[in-house]
Amino acid sequence: MNKLFFDHLIEIEKLKEKLGQFELKNEELVELEEQIDEVLQHRVIEVVLDNLSESEHQTFIAWVHSDPGDRKLLEWLKHEIEDVEEHIRSAIQKAEEELLEELFAESN
Repeated sequence: MNKLFFDHLIEIEKLKEKLGQFELKNEELVELEEQIDEVLQHRVIEVVLDNLSESEHQTFIAWVHSDPGDRKLLEWLKHEIEDVEEHIRSAIQKAEEELLEELFAESN
């Protein structure tokens, strides 16, 4: 998974444990992790933009595009959005649940 400014908010071990329940080849697992990474990033960007003032949207998008792993980005967001970490955690948890439901449904 790529380094992202919100990585510490993801319970990655829990997610990897659930992915381990599937009998996947290493290449399949890497591809799945990349897809999950992409979905999570999109969900976080969506929740941030929904809660961020429109005047700051361009700043946020440019920052994520240039350095998605910069922890200073989260610090900046904390000043712009009340309870931003909770918004992000909630979006991540919901996305993980949806993804795992889909994966388990497809495997049955």
